[in-house]
Amino acid sequence: MPFRFLQKPVSSDELSHVMMDSIEHISRAGQIFFFQIGHEKYQLHYHEIIYFEGAARKVMIHTSKSTYEIYGKIADIIVHLDKTLFCQTHASYIVNMNLSVLKIQHKKLSCGKTDYLFQPKKKLLFMDWD
Repeated sequence: MPFRFLQKPVSSDELSHVMMDSIEHISRAGQIFFFQIGHEKYQLHYHEIIYFEGAARKVMIHTSKSTYEIYGKIADIIVHLDKTLFCQTHASYIVNMNLSVLKIQHKKLSCGKTDYLFQPKKKLLFMDWD
């Protein structure tokens, strides 16, 4: 997917600006999300996070290996995330769009051969298509 388009003739200032933007974009793509549970500090690479789920004053961070529960609001989380990688699909959900998301449809997120079903009471079910 192209990052920016430049029209010929390209000035050195335009090229420099686009190159700086692309470097910033690439470095953000490898960013780490930091959070704290009690006195313990954690970090997750963006590519590990499937989605964030907000409920009341808590946010659940769903990964393929675990779910972390932190105090906070979805609105506070989204401002710190890269908008080109994460999308707020609902007032209570932020989805990592870099996971080959095939479809988001009424409480179901399809990624590759796995569906993540959002259930009432904050339950996550995995369904493999194999």
